[in-house]
Amino acid sequence: MLKADVENGGVFVTLYDNIYDGYSPAGKNTINIMTLQGYDHWERFAKDYHAGEKREYRKEKERIAEVLIRRAERVLLPGLSSAIEVKEIGTP
Repeated sequence: MLKADVENGGVFVTLYDNIYDGYSPAGKNTINIMTLQGYDHWERFAKDYHAGEKREYRKEKERIAEVLIRRAERVLLPGLSSAIEVKEIGTP
């Protein structure tokens, strides 16, 4: 995880509607796909990010999100990528 190896690292999936009935509108579900990472992977984006140039940072966030979605789709939720209506990608 410290190396940000999202292809092979640990992945956590939370299905909020299994925890709290009615969390999402009827017929919808909210899930969280998460992995832990060290800062070293992201450090290369810091200078540009703080200068307001976030294109490469956002591109990397999107790449990682797509890897996580594909992994969840392959193992747990077939068809997930075609069912996504809203996607939020968060980093601390």
